[in-house]
Amino acid sequence: MSIYFGKGQIYKKNLRIYIRRFFWISTILYLFSIMVHKTMRYYILLIFILLQSITGFSQRGYYANHVSNSPVFIYNTNVNLRTSSSIKSKIIATLNPGDKLQQTHTQIWDTINGNHGYWIEIQHKNDIAYVWNNLVSRFAFKLHTNTDYRLLIKEESKNKIGVKIFHNNQFISHYPIEIKANKELSEVFSIGTTHNSDNKEIIVFKFQEHNDFLLYQWDEGILKPFTKKLELPFLNGLQLGYITADNVNIRSEASIKSSIIATLQIPNRVEILNYHYQKDTLNNQKGYWSHIKYKNQEAYVWSKFLASKGVESLKNKEVTFIIKDNYLSVLKNGKIVDKIETKMEGDDLVSLGNLGVPQIEEFIAICYYAESCGQTGGDIIYSWNGRKLNYFIDNTGVGDGGLFEENTAIFPSFFNGTKNTINIISSEGESIQTPSPDLSKTSYKSFYRKKVTKTYTIDTDGKLIPKLTETEKIQALIKQEFKNYELKYHKTTDINKDGFMDVFIYMVNPKTQNHSTFAIALGNESGKYILHSSNSNLILHNQNDPLTSIDIKENGFQLNIYYSGYYTHPYENCIFKLKYLYNYDINDFQLTKETKLIPSSDNSSWKKESKTYKTNMILFKDSWHSQLSVED
Repeated sequence: MSIYFGKGQIYKKNLRIYIRRFFWISTILYLFSIMVHKTMRYYILLIFILLQSITGFSQRGYYANHVSNSPVFIYNTNVNLRTSSSIKSKIIATLNPGDKLQQTHTQIWDTINGNHGYWIEIQHKNDIAYVWNNLVSRFAFKLHTNTDYRLLIKEESKNKIGVKIFHNNQFISHYPIEIKANKELSEVFSIGTTHNSDNKEIIVFKFQEHNDFLLYQWDEGILKPFTKKLELPFLNGLQLGYITADNVNIRSEASIKSSIIATLQIPNRVEILNYHYQKDTLNNQKGYWSHIKYKNQEAYVWSKFLASKGVESLKNKEVTFIIKDNYLSVLKNGKIVDKIETKMEGDDLVSLGNLGVPQIEEFIAICYYAESCGQTGGDIIYSWNGRKLNYFIDNTGVGDGGLFEENTAIFPSFFNGTKNTINIISSEGESIQTPSPDLSKTSYKSFYRKKVTKTYTIDTDGKLIPKLTETEKIQALIKQEFKNYELKYHKTTDINKDGFMDVFIYMVNPKTQNHSTFAIALGNESGKYILHSSNSNLILHNQNDPLTSIDIKENGFQLNIYYSGYYTHPYENCIFKLKYLYNYDINDFQLTKETKLIPSSDNSSWKKESKTYKTNMILFKDSWHSQLSVED
């Protein structure tokens, strides 16, 4: 999975980032100072989440994470979700292969019938639930060549991988792949068709062991071993470089006076051992010698004539893509046939196949591996149709402690993708502490501060064409009714049961210090939304940015306001849940119950305060949570 950021190709740091970094440094020092406290387990968990947010970016898979967008999915049939991490707990739902799960940060180790494993904590219909890890799959995608087919993959035993195949959401077959015992799958993905695959799609099974993978081809609904030679250098972890000029000498030492080992032409490939090996000055120009390997012999080349980021086309053996001097170039038969300017060279360059977009021959990604808080991670993706190279999508993001800001592109070949459609989700959010259903412990959930989806179709040239969606309709309503506000997220449901979808809208005015407004709009037979009511006083802002969420309830909804995140509570640490019911007689929502959740001093449990409104009910537009104490 990639963590992405949105609003342009390169992330621009601002004061908010530095404040977050200062906060995290202070938090670490504080946590270590109290490690001897009885609540050590809680703080260790907190530090684990911090470290996960910092280091998770740099530990992305070398290739496959660029082409997959797979959450966790149910693999087995009739899998039970339970209220707690116990086989004796209540069953709240039964799921089947392909059903998607939304994980939290929590895993709980256990032993069932002598088998060691762990429970995965998930969010299910606004509640916390648990599922046994051995019943789910982490590898799922659609085929590039035919997105009507989906594959769900799992290690079924120590020496067998199972592949379940679906066609138009219907299970059609199960294919077992025998492997050596105790191998561990790290990635499974498609690279589409290749120059020597006879138009058959190639599936890669990558294992944790270095340079260990299997290739299978999709052949009319059947997976068969792919036996032809296919060089995939991205799988063995080699750093490859490409010569960028003709008649370039590679030498026995890092010196212009050393002997010439070979004279190479553009775009000869070499293995880079050390790109900036040694400083030197040639012809009054400062630069570096690169330490390389060519035909199993170590050598040295002047770095000016070497591109350290490049990839050979999967589709055409005559085509190579390289990055040099902030340009992404396409080389064909040793000549530059097209190029496009880039802002940065990135950390890597990979070919993604066409990801289920038939108008595109190949997608090329400039990859960024973030290694600390506040750094950009993810991909800038370009399309190549065999003639023209075009910028396609910014698919990058930034994580900073418990925060994330991201762009996520959903391609047709992703398990949750749509044929002939690209969805781009721009989002911001935070992982915060929340109570368990019985208030006896604290867990961590991710909530969105912003989540806006834009949808595109693709024309014959492979360019994105905006599609009219709910997002555009809601943004038009905001522009008309609330000047200077911007949409953060929305949630649709048929509020008044008239057969037309209605919408809850959360928006912010960026010019007034995070001032936020909730609005309710009703749909009609013309397909438009008409503003029903709004409230600008539900969120208490003071240089902070509380998280919110909306739960759809029977005949109403519940608004949740979280002053319990790391950056969201300059007041007391608490969560508010405001329950509204729809009154058909007055065509409006009324506040019926207000609940305040407060963590204990060590955050190990929570207490609840509730207030019920039975008379003189407050309308949604006039409501406000009454119990928040403001600190000076």
